Amino acid sequence: MSDSDQPKCIHTLHENGIHEFSLADSSMASAEAYMQELEKIYLTRTPDSPTLRCLFDGGTGTLPINFTMQRGKELASRYPNVGVIRIATLTDKLIEIRLATSFMRLIRFPNTNVRFFELSRRDEAIDWLLQDD
Repeated sequence: MSDSDQPKCIHTLHENGIHEFSLADSSMASAEAYMQELEKIYLTRTPDSPTLRCLFDGGTGTLPINFTMQRGKELASRYPNVGVIRIATLTDKLIEIRLATSFMRLIRFPNTNVRFFELSRRDEAIDWLLQDD
């Protein structure tokens, strides 16, 4: 199987209800594949849906911050009734944590709570995702 045949984003729905996403690499194609997976989930949601819990594992590929924020705003405006969303992002790039946190403060997503965790803190990220709202 060639590299172009490999999925750019792997989406796994775990038994505990957490949707886990991991990218093949840090390309725009992988970031777009991630956004397409999110959109599929958004299509099924209503304001009364249980909290959407997402774990983004940035160990194999990271999201371009500007692109991700722009596409996130587009999805939020296209699907305003998706209910509450929690996203835990695992990364080993501390500068990304700082930049993304700053962007999240500037661009408010009222129904979305995002936290960043170092890769080694996966269990803590999952615990945070599973907390009651």
